Amino acid sequence: AGLENGSVRSFKFPLSGEWSDVAVHSTAGGVSRLRISHDDAFLFSAGEDGCVYVCEVKDKEGRLGGAKRDKEALAWAEEVLVTKSDLEEKTTMMVELRAKVEDLQSQNDYQLRLKELNH
Repeated sequence: AGLENGSVRSFKFPLSGEWSDVAVHSTAGGVSRLRISHDDAFLFSAGEDGCVYVCEVKDKEGRLGGAKRDKEALAWAEEVLVTKSDLEEKTTMMVELRAKVEDLQSQNDYQLRLKELNH
């Protein structure tokens, strides 16, 4: 469970009332989302502080959690998360740079034609 103080609370299973807290986010806004990976091996916690915390899920003997974990492990993705505003800024910059390249190419072609006419 994600708490308002930024901690993630884990409960013993089967439910016996025992639990432990791990402080992972700042107390500014607490935990906003918790998700478990498709193979039940990782817990992802997103906080109002803008951080994402990833931890391994283990049983009481320290083994990695989930029956799916025994299957072939997936490789880490090469993607990088960026904000929408950063992406829009980069897209705008690319459009401007392409326009500059086209302008420079047309100026270069014009200068070459002038040299050919003079010689």
